[in-house]
Amino acid sequence: MALAQRLAGGLPVAIAMIKRALYQSANCDLRTALDLISSHMAVVQSTSDSQEAYRAFVEKRTPVFEGR
Repeated sequence: MALAQRLAGGLPVAIAMIKRALYQSANCDLRTALDLISSHMAVVQSTSDSQEAYRAFVEKRTPVFEGR
């Protein structure tokens, strides 16, 4: 339950991409799955929520995510 609560408080875009990657990679080989994950990571890292997560970490505060 603690892990579920921790994940639920994470970046909404990242969680959606993780779910998508899990479903899509179930039917492909490892190399294709890793390529898919790396492309999803590029999208997640370009979001404003990702930048907020980095700033909050550096400033040692709780991040406020907007879903973007």
